[in-house]
Amino acid sequence: MTASLEAWQPAVQDIANLVPQRTGDRDGDAQGTFTDDGATVPSGAQVQGLVRGVQSEVLAVVGAMPEALCVVPANGTIGESPAGHVVALGAAALVESQFFPDLQAGADSAAAVLERRYRAALAALAAAVRDLDAGTDPGGRPMASAAFPATVALGLATTPWEAWHHHPLGAIGSTLGYGRQRVLGTCRPIGRP
Repeated sequence: MTASLEAWQPAVQDIANLVPQRTGDRDGDAQGTFTDDGATVPSGAQVQGLVRGVQSEVLAVVGAMPEALCVVPANGTIGESPAGHVVALGAAALVESQFFPDLQAGADSAAAVLERRYRAALAALAAAVRDLDAGTDPGGRPMASAAFPATVALGLATTPWEAWHHHPLGAIGSTLGYGRQRVLGTCRPIGRP
Protein backbone atom coordinates (compact mmCIF):
# COMPACT_ATOMS: atom_id res chain seq x y z
CA MET A 1 0.00 0.00 0.00
CA THR A 2 1.20 3.51 -0.80
CA ALA A 3 2.00 5.83 2.08
CA SER A 4 0.72 9.40 2.25
CA LEU A 5 3.28 12.21 2.09
CA GLU A 6 2.63 12.96 5.75
CA ALA A 7 3.59 9.39 6.73
CA TRP A 8 7.20 9.99 5.67
CA GLN A 9 7.55 13.76 6.00
CA PRO A 10 10.10 14.52 8.71
CA ALA A 11 9.49 17.37 11.11
CA VAL A 12 11.66 20.47 11.27
CA GLN A 13 13.12 19.01 14.48
CA ASP A 14 14.37 15.95 12.55
CA ILE A 15 16.43 18.21 10.31
CA ALA A 16 17.62 20.26 13.29
CA ASN A 17 18.85 17.03 14.89
CA LEU A 18 21.10 16.44 11.87
CA VAL A 19 22.53 19.98 11.80
CA PRO A 20 22.26 21.26 15.39
CA GLN A 21 25.07 23.75 14.76
CA ARG A 22 22.72 25.64 12.42
CA THR A 23 19.93 26.20 14.95
CA GLY A 24 21.52 29.16 16.72
CA ASP A 25 19.79 32.51 16.76
CA ARG A 26 21.32 35.78 15.57
CA ASP A 27 23.05 36.20 18.95
CA GLY A 28 24.59 32.73 18.74
CA ASP A 29 22.31 31.20 21.38
CA ALA A 30 21.31 27.61 20.65
CA GLN A 31 17.60 27.22 19.89
CA GLY A 32 17.68 23.45 19.31
CA THR A 33 15.39 23.75 16.29
CA PHE A 34 14.55 26.13 13.46
CA THR A 35 12.00 28.70 14.58
CA ASP A 36 9.45 30.84 12.76
CA ASP A 37 9.90 33.93 14.95
CA GLY A 38 12.84 35.23 12.91
CA ALA A 39 15.44 34.05 15.40
CA THR A 40 17.02 31.36 13.21
CA VAL A 41 18.21 31.34 9.63
CA PRO A 42 16.75 29.36 8.00
CA SER A 43 13.34 29.59 9.59
CA GLY A 44 11.17 26.58 10.36
CA ALA A 45 8.96 27.42 7.38
CA GLN A 46 11.98 27.56 5.07
CA VAL A 47 13.14 24.14 6.30
CA GLN A 48 9.63 22.71 5.74
CA GLY A 49 9.83 24.01 2.17
CA LEU A 50 13.14 22.18 1.71
CA VAL A 51 11.56 19.00 3.11
CA ARG A 52 8.71 19.17 0.59
CA GLY A 53 11.19 19.73 -2.23
CA VAL A 54 13.29 16.73 -1.22
CA GLN A 55 10.15 14.59 -0.95
CA SER A 56 9.34 15.51 -4.55
CA GLU A 57 12.84 14.50 -5.61
CA VAL A 58 12.57 11.18 -3.77
CA LEU A 59 9.20 10.48 -5.39
CA ALA A 60 10.70 11.21 -8.82
CA VAL A 61 13.36 8.57 -8.14
CA VAL A 62 11.38 5.83 -6.37
CA GLY A 63 7.78 6.42 -7.45
CA ALA A 64 5.07 5.73 -4.87
CA MET A 65 6.38 5.18 -1.35
CA PRO A 66 5.38 1.83 0.19
CA GLU A 67 4.07 1.99 3.75
CA ALA A 68 6.56 -0.74 4.68
CA LEU A 69 9.39 1.81 4.32
CA CYS A 70 7.70 4.35 6.57
CA VAL A 71 7.78 2.31 9.78
CA VAL A 72 8.93 4.47 12.70
CA PRO A 73 11.25 2.93 15.32
CA ALA A 74 9.96 2.70 18.88
CA ASN A 75 10.02 6.12 20.55
CA GLY A 76 11.24 7.53 17.25
CA THR A 77 10.13 10.15 14.80
CA ILE A 78 9.11 10.06 11.16
CA GLY A 79 12.60 11.32 10.35
CA GLU A 80 13.96 8.03 11.66
CA SER A 81 11.89 5.82 9.36
CA PRO A 82 13.80 4.66 6.27
CA ALA A 83 11.90 6.99 3.91
CA GLY A 84 11.74 9.88 6.36
CA HIS A 85 15.45 9.73 7.10
CA VAL A 86 16.33 9.95 3.41
CA VAL A 87 14.28 13.15 3.21
CA ALA A 88 15.80 14.52 6.42
CA LEU A 89 19.34 13.93 5.08
CA GLY A 90 18.49 15.69 1.82
CA ALA A 91 16.92 18.65 3.60
CA ALA A 92 19.88 18.94 6.00
CA ALA A 93 22.28 18.97 3.03
CA LEU A 94 20.23 21.79 1.49
CA VAL A 95 20.26 23.78 4.75
CA GLU A 96 24.05 23.62 4.68
CA SER A 97 24.52 24.39 0.98
CA GLN A 98 21.82 27.05 0.57
CA PHE A 99 22.05 28.94 3.84
CA PHE A 100 25.74 28.53 4.72
CA PRO A 101 27.52 28.42 1.33
CA ASP A 102 30.63 30.26 2.57
CA LEU A 103 31.30 27.41 5.01
CA GLN A 104 31.07 24.64 2.40
CA ALA A 105 34.56 24.41 0.90
CA GLY A 106 35.92 20.98 0.06
CA ALA A 107 34.78 17.38 0.00
CA ASP A 108 34.69 17.18 3.79
CA SER A 109 32.31 20.10 4.27
CA ALA A 110 29.09 19.41 6.12
CA ALA A 111 27.06 19.91 2.93
CA ALA A 112 29.24 17.49 0.94
CA VAL A 113 29.12 14.81 3.63
CA LEU A 114 25.35 15.13 4.04
CA GLU A 115 24.88 15.07 0.26
CA ARG A 116 26.89 11.83 -0.05
CA ARG A 117 24.90 10.25 2.77
CA TYR A 118 21.64 11.39 1.14
CA ARG A 119 22.58 9.99 -2.29
CA ALA A 120 23.64 6.63 -0.79
CA ALA A 121 20.48 6.42 1.30
CA LEU A 122 18.32 7.37 -1.69
CA ALA A 123 19.92 4.59 -3.77
CA ALA A 124 19.25 2.07 -0.98
CA LEU A 125 15.67 3.28 -0.64
CA ALA A 126 15.10 2.99 -4.41
CA ALA A 127 16.46 -0.58 -4.33
CA ALA A 128 14.13 -1.45 -1.46
CA VAL A 129 11.13 -0.03 -3.35
CA ARG A 130 12.09 -2.07 -6.42
CA ASP A 131 12.37 -5.20 -4.27
CA LEU A 132 8.95 -4.60 -2.74
CA ASP A 133 7.44 -3.92 -6.17
CA ALA A 134 8.93 -7.21 -7.40
CA GLY A 135 7.27 -9.09 -4.54
CA THR A 136 10.46 -9.70 -2.61
CA ASP A 137 11.50 -8.35 0.75
CA PRO A 138 14.27 -5.73 0.85
CA GLY A 139 16.79 -8.57 1.04
CA GLY A 140 15.56 -10.06 -2.26
CA ARG A 141 13.78 -13.07 -0.72
CA PRO A 142 10.30 -14.02 -2.00
CA MET A 143 7.48 -12.76 0.17
CA ALA A 144 4.35 -14.65 1.06
CA SER A 145 2.34 -11.55 0.19
CA ALA A 146 3.11 -8.43 -1.81
CA ALA A 147 1.39 -6.50 0.99
CA PHE A 148 4.51 -7.15 3.12
CA PRO A 149 2.69 -7.87 6.40
CA ALA A 150 4.61 -7.51 9.64
CA THR A 151 3.78 -11.11 10.56
CA VAL A 152 5.67 -12.69 7.62
CA ALA A 153 8.86 -14.38 8.77
CA LEU A 154 11.81 -13.18 6.69
CA GLY A 155 14.79 -15.12 7.99
CA LEU A 156 16.19 -13.05 10.84
CA ALA A 157 13.87 -10.23 9.90
CA THR A 158 10.28 -10.65 10.99
CA THR A 159 9.05 -7.14 10.23
CA PRO A 160 9.37 -4.71 7.33
CA TRP A 161 11.72 -2.56 9.39
CA GLU A 162 13.98 -5.47 10.25
CA ALA A 163 14.07 -6.59 6.63
CA TRP A 164 15.08 -3.08 5.64
CA HIS A 165 17.74 -3.05 8.38
CA HIS A 166 19.29 -6.19 6.84
CA HIS A 167 19.07 -4.96 3.23
CA PRO A 168 22.26 -5.92 1.36
CA LEU A 169 22.56 -2.62 -0.52
CA GLY A 170 23.31 -0.59 2.57
CA ALA A 171 20.42 -0.36 4.96
CA ILE A 172 19.74 3.10 6.23
CA GLY A 173 18.78 1.68 9.60
CA SER A 174 22.14 0.05 10.17
CA THR A 175 23.98 3.28 9.36
CA LEU A 176 21.91 5.05 11.98
CA GLY A 177 22.40 2.47 14.69
CA TYR A 178 18.72 1.79 15.24
CA GLY A 179 18.44 -1.07 17.65
CA ARG A 180 14.74 -1.35 18.39
CA GLN A 181 11.50 -0.96 16.55
CA ARG A 182 7.81 -0.86 17.35
CA VAL A 183 5.57 -3.42 15.63
CA LEU A 184 1.99 -3.98 16.66
CA GLY A 185 2.71 -2.50 20.08
CA THR A 186 5.79 -4.60 20.82
CA CYS A 187 9.43 -3.63 21.00
CA ARG A 188 12.34 -6.02 20.67
CA PRO A 189 15.96 -5.95 19.51
CA ILE A 190 16.53 -6.21 15.78
CA GLY A 191 17.88 -9.49 14.49
CA ARG A 192 16.91 -11.51 17.54
CA PRO A 193 14.20 -14.18 17.48
